[in-house]
Amino acid sequence: MTDPVAGSAESAPVDRVAAFVEEYDLKAAVGGFRGLIDSGLASTAFVAVYALAGHRLVPSLWAALAVTVVLVVLRIVRKEPLRQALSGVLAVGLSALIALATGRAANFFVVGIVVQIVYAMAYLVSLVAGWPLMGVIVGPLTGEGMAWRGDPARRRAYWWCSWIWFAVFGVRTAVQLPLYLSNKVVTLGVAKIAMGWPLFALAGLASWLILRRVPPAIPVTGSVEVDQPAEVDQPAELRTDAD
Repeated sequence: MTDPVAGSAESAPVDRVAAFVEEYDLKAAVGGFRGLIDSGLASTAFVAVYALAGHRLVPSLWAALAVTVVLVVLRIVRKEPLRQALSGVLAVGLSALIALATGRAANFFVVGIVVQIVYAMAYLVSLVAGWPLMGVIVGPLTGEGMAWRGDPARRRAYWWCSWIWFAVFGVRTAVQLPLYLSNKVVTLGVAKIAMGWPLFALAGLASWLILRRVPPAIPVTGSVEVDQPAEVDQPAELRTDAD
């Protein structure tokens, strides 16, 4: 006969995964996509003004900054979360500062390129080391911790997901870095926009489809501590002592 307490303990990680997926779909995914779209709008404004204004740097930077500020104001008015918008302000502000200080328009995109390289290297190193980065990130969020490393199917799922994200960041780097080095600003901007949220959305969907097919690993400590029926016999032992 199955212990209902132990059964509920075993289903707890699954419940946490379901709650996490639901929250991701309704909140995190929307906020993340909107943040990517917001940053894409800043890049679009920069590239459009740069192409139409005779490759003038300063007006292009002002256009990007103006779009970013407007997006922040809109979020404040709508009482929406500001984390994504503020991170966008910091990224655009730093990019504009580097481009202005160097006088090179292509440097407006250098921060994003460096970020892509760092992520690509992090995923590659994690795969070589046998610790897929997707599992390291998602495992604690779903409640399974690092128990997935003892589950071949779950570990394989995280392995494939990590390869997907490595491919995303690797492709972005492979396309954008040569354009940056050759100072093709408009083409670089178009490539950044085209490879922004569309690739992110595809990689996120692919990861979700892979992980949802494999049940999450259950930490060993969860069921061991709950399954302790020995305390039921304690009153009989006390009556024996009394006799």
